[in-house]
Amino acid sequence: MSNESFNQDYWSRNIRAFSGFYDERSEEAIHAPWGLKQFYRAVLFPIEKRFMRKRFEIVSRYIAETVRPGMKVADIGCGCGIFTKQMLDLGATVYAIDYVQESLDLVRERLTPEERKSVEFRLQDITTEEIPQVDAAISIGVLTYVTSYEAYLDNILPFTDSFLFNFLESDQILNRLRRSIPMLDVRRLSYHRRGDLESALRERGFSISFEEKLATGRVLTASREIASGSGRATHAPAA
Repeated sequence: MSNESFNQDYWSRNIRAFSGFYDERSEEAIHAPWGLKQFYRAVLFPIEKRFMRKRFEIVSRYIAETVRPGMKVADIGCGCGIFTKQMLDLGATVYAIDYVQESLDLVRERLTPEERKSVEFRLQDITTEEIPQVDAAISIGVLTYVTSYEAYLDNILPFTDSFLFNFLESDQILNRLRRSIPMLDVRRLSYHRRGDLESALRERGFSISFEEKLATGRVLTASREIASGSGRATHAPAA
C-alpha cells in the first residue's frame, strides 16, 4: 500500500479517536507490534498530548489575530473541526477541507445548522487540487503526511495572502531515528528541511513572518510580500 493510501485509510479509521487529543484522551489505533503500541500509549501519547495543546494555543492565537468578520478562510486538513469552529465564531466564512470523508462528517456533526450555513465542506486532496480564493488559510498536521511540499504550496499560496502551517524537520535527531527504524514510524510521516521550505516560499512571493519550534518540527506563518512601491500585497482579497 502506498503512503498516500495508507494515510487516507489511517485517518478514515482514526479521526474520531485522534480528535480526543483535544479532550485529554485518545483511543487511536496505531500500526505497530503489541509492545510498541503499549510504549506509545504509556509514554509517547502523553507527550504528544502536551505538544498538541501547545500547537492548539499557537493556532488559536493566529486565528484571533488574523481572522475578521466577513473574511473567507480555509481550514485545510480540518480534522475534527476545532479551528473551523473558532473561525466561524469570529464571523468568517470557512472552507472546511479534508481528503477523508469521515473528517468532514465529524465537523458537520459538531456544528449547528446555523453554523453550517457559513461552511463549505470540500472533499479534496491538497496535493492535486487548488483551494478557493481566501483571505487566510491554516493547514495543521497536513504537510507532515505530504511528500511533495512544492505541489502542496502551489495549490495553496496563489490563493491567499496569509498561511499558517506546520511541518516536521528532516534533520531533527528524533525524526532521523524514526526514519531509520520504520517500526517507530507508525503513521508513515513525511519530513522536510526548513531551508527548502523557506526557499520555496520566497520563490512564490512569500516570507516567513512567524516561526516557533514545536516538538520535532516547527509552526510557520507565511505572508505574501508587499509589491514594491504599492504599499499592499499583490494578491486581491477573496471576493
